[in-house]
Amino acid sequence: MLQQEPELLGSSPVVSGPANCFQSCNLCANGAVALTTREDRVIEVYALPLETPEPTALLPSRQFAQSENILGTLWYPTAVPEDPASYCFLASVKECPVKLLDASDGRLRASYRIVDHRERQIAPHSMAFNSTISKIYCGFQDAIEVFDINYPGEGERIFTTPSKKSRTGLKGIISSLAFSPDFSGLYAAGTFSSSLVLFDESSKGEIVQYLEGTEGAITQVKFNPMAPHLVYASSRQSNHISCWDIRGDTTSPIKKYVRSGLTNQRISFDIDVCGGLLVTGDKDGFISCYDLNEDRQDPVLKFKGHNGAPQPFIR
Repeated sequence: MLQQEPELLGSSPVVSGPANCFQSCNLCANGAVALTTREDRVIEVYALPLETPEPTALLPSRQFAQSENILGTLWYPTAVPEDPASYCFLASVKECPVKLLDASDGRLRASYRIVDHRERQIAPHSMAFNSTISKIYCGFQDAIEVFDINYPGEGERIFTTPSKKSRTGLKGIISSLAFSPDFSGLYAAGTFSSSLVLFDESSKGEIVQYLEGTEGAITQVKFNPMAPHLVYASSRQSNHISCWDIRGDTTSPIKKYVRSGLTNQRISFDIDVCGGLLVTGDKDGFISCYDLNEDRQDPVLKFKGHNGAPQPFIR
């Protein structure tokens, strides 16, 4: 557990342009490389320093310009620079198929098409690999598209809205997806309409469980890596990260971790692989660390990390 403010190893120079900024940042499997997206439609790859005598300037080793706005990126779960076969990532770009890109040179390895009834390309708002890394789940308006990773092209569509056979359903844009780490096939889906539910891979769109008590448009959902019965979610315009125990009553969260989050920005959070530390940013530029093994729901450590809203991750 963190006891003091961590040491700054490096920082990226200010991105050029008055209206330009970083949108997101994600680490590869071993934490050696960061994948970022920018407002000016550029995906960048950064090699991160393990240790330095003093903070160093971080410069991108690769830059991949895109034709339209970038909705999101996602590392292949085992991606590391030392393994060229796994060193790749998914990219969701407006009005384009989902792209599987090589992180070393930007080469297109495969593409996965989501097409609506008017033959228009749809870019998903959320993406997730299933636990066995055999399928890609993509969330968009009122549906989830499922692709076999080995067979590019079109996938299988799961409609999440209520049907004549079932009154249960999930309306709105699927904004976040996350799979349980216990290989049970259970996965969580959140929407910008403030709904949060659990599905099973074998259920074909039938809701397994509702998680109630959400406070706004869901921006991220995540299972605890070591305690998969615990599900965490963050929302827009909310001062909390909520936690549910899916083994019991899910009509309200069992814990609400306090942070300053009254903003429409998507402020992410992360949980370490041991499941004991949660780290998040806030709208005031602070980074907060929470001990998930304690009952307290306020940060055990809080420090200034950025002049804007930081997007923290744990390495």
